[in-house]
Amino acid sequence: MEDSLFWTTSGTGDGASGGYTMAELVYNWLKKTLIGDPTDEGVLYGVDSDLAVSDGGGTQVNIAAGAAYVGGFFYYNTTTVNKTLDTPTAQNRIDRIVLRADWTAQTVRITVIKGTEGGGAPSLTQTEGTIWEISLAQVTVTTGGDLTNLTDERVYLHPNFEVETAMIRDQAVTTAKLPDSAISTAKLANDSVDDTKAGNRVPQFYRRQGGSATDWSTVGTTTYTPDAVRMQGGAKRWSGAGASSGYFSITFPVAFSYRPIIIATVVGDGEADRNVTFDVSDIWATGAEVYWKTTDGTTKISIDFHWLAIGPE
Repeated sequence: MEDSLFWTTSGTGDGASGGYTMAELVYNWLKKTLIGDPTDEGVLYGVDSDLAVSDGGGTQVNIAAGAAYVGGFFYYNTTTVNKTLDTPTAQNRIDRIVLRADWTAQTVRITVIKGTEGGGAPSLTQTEGTIWEISLAQVTVTTGGDLTNLTDERVYLHPNFEVETAMIRDQAVTTAKLPDSAISTAKLANDSVDDTKAGNRVPQFYRRQGGSATDWSTVGTTTYTPDAVRMQGGAKRWSGAGASSGYFSITFPVAFSYRPIIIATVVGDGEADRNVTFDVSDIWATGAEVYWKTTDGTTKISIDFHWLAIGPE
């Protein structure tokens, strides 16, 4: 059924002659427009003291002034509300401080939900048309008549409005407004941050020279600005019955898009391994083959190598 709000209640079109119902005002307008997730959010940011809950001494909690929407109903508290929690008799107890919308009483009020001694935090009741609760805080009440582990559970209201980049004023968002956890790796587009923005201790792969825009192993003197760069490395051992030369193959853990540049070096044991030279005889996007030999003809039964490959992602 199609509907629209609000018109003069004359009986014409969607202007109901009998006036608008609570359901139309609360559910169809306020709740759907202003509350992104009614199961946990509702506190209005920046109104007085945001309904912050604090330890009032003994078993008393203080709930500061503020405003919220609970299940679609607006709530406003202009002064600090004090609640005294019952002292448990045998074991500590976790209580919740909530805002409760009560359809029967037609009120939204700060309410204490008492937990079970020795148990966890009590659950919320969220039944539209009867009781709807959102949590402000939970706190542990000790058998000694004290409060511990006061945990803020307020979630600020996020209206169902989409904000596009074009709607944000230039310089409106500063680094001071971004928490440390605001930008995670998963939120960054692939290759969105290059070496010019990475900062200290991140090597900048600024330019390369060669004879192909794609194949990095092609010789030449043309200067290219790399796009996405991949770097891989490893350690490998050649072993045999005794030889003065030989080959070893490298398979890259992840293939490059085109042939990369290969650097190989021996991992030696003093003078005995300083007479080994290398020749990267074949390079592919998936791996390479390296030829080695001793400069004085001495034989080897094993040689350890380190290799480094740099090329296009």
